[in-house]
Amino acid sequence: MPPGSRSKRLKFIDSHERKPPAVSDRGLFGDYLASLAPGAPPATEECFVAFHEALRRMVQRQLVRRGLWLGPPRFVGLVGDDRWTAEALDELTSDALIHLLGRIRLLHRHLQIKGNVDGLVRLEVGHFLHDRQRRADPLGHRLYSVVHEAVHLAVELNRLSVIDGDPRITNKTLLAVGGAADVESTAAVKTAAAEAKFEESKPRLERAARRLVDGLMPELVTGWGPRRARVVKDLAASFDLLEMEGVVECRFKDLLDAIKRAVRWRWAGVLARETTPGERDEVWSAFEPSIGSATPDQSFEARQSFEALIACVTDRVERTEDLGRRSREHFANLWHFLRLRALESDDEATVAMPSRRQIAEILSIPRSTLNGLFERLRRVVEACRGGCPPSTSEKGGLDG
Repeated sequence: MPPGSRSKRLKFIDSHERKPPAVSDRGLFGDYLASLAPGAPPATEECFVAFHEALRRMVQRQLVRRGLWLGPPRFVGLVGDDRWTAEALDELTSDALIHLLGRIRLLHRHLQIKGNVDGLVRLEVGHFLHDRQRRADPLGHRLYSVVHEAVHLAVELNRLSVIDGDPRITNKTLLAVGGAADVESTAAVKTAAAEAKFEESKPRLERAARRLVDGLMPELVTGWGPRRARVVKDLAASFDLLEMEGVVECRFKDLLDAIKRAVRWRWAGVLARETTPGERDEVWSAFEPSIGSATPDQSFEARQSFEALIACVTDRVERTEDLGRRSREHFANLWHFLRLRALESDDEATVAMPSRRQIAEILSIPRSTLNGLFERLRRVVEACRGGCPPSTSEKGGLDG
């Protein structure tokens, strides 16, 4: 990305700003939301435009803070653009407004008690974006949770130390390798020189992230339950690789972004390995009508149907009780693998790439067990597509 392009892309929100109207002590958000109360006079057009602009600006700042602004809009469920535009931001802002309207009673109660809802609106926008990313970008959401837990554990073990920022580990938290904090770095973290130092160290951080990921794939993506806990511990124990690549300190956001890029690149490589015609068995034959043809890059109605299907199958898989512990773990890993694969695919053609042989290898599931799990999962998917309650027909294919 050319120098300065990020700042230019951040300025388009001001392209049609208007002079804000006079507001009361309740603030701009409070004034507009108060107008939605029963019996209250409706808001003027000027008030709504100012409210929408303020909400739009808040949404964009949250995208920047969460590291989503430089990624594609599909990471929060928007399709049609591969980068953020004014139109895409307007669409997301409208969705955020719908979310706020769904919380209008809470906002009105808060307004009556506190007299100002700016903080609560900001919190609700954060919840809205968190949920959108969780559903639209499950891989990114998973990596955040794993890396965040691993950093906390590494701090407890004195493999990393917090030398500036929130000790709860946020995007701006500055981390140092080892237990000794650099006092000079702590004092200079917000200076232009410090920012230039972070930028200069990013290539080394990228190399370190690739080494971290190489030792943890594919469990970093596919591991659930006890396997996920092991991945967190292994990642926390591997942060020494940062120092080996010459990275002695970095911000959490920079570390997370580097690991995300490395994982997406490695993950695409794992799934894109060539297969022979004989290996292209009917991995997705039971799922193409529901998953393969209803990826999130379809129409709004298809996305809604897709999300409902995903939620139904996930719930039933997680509530499976008639399998042994190991088989339940394999069953959950298989479903989460297929779910991530469908959501990460950019087009339908790439969804059907892995063969059963590859899936068995990636997930460490015996082929004999995998065939029974596919049959069981096919029945679960068909039941969810038909809106049927759980039945004995979903059971089978394994003896537990």
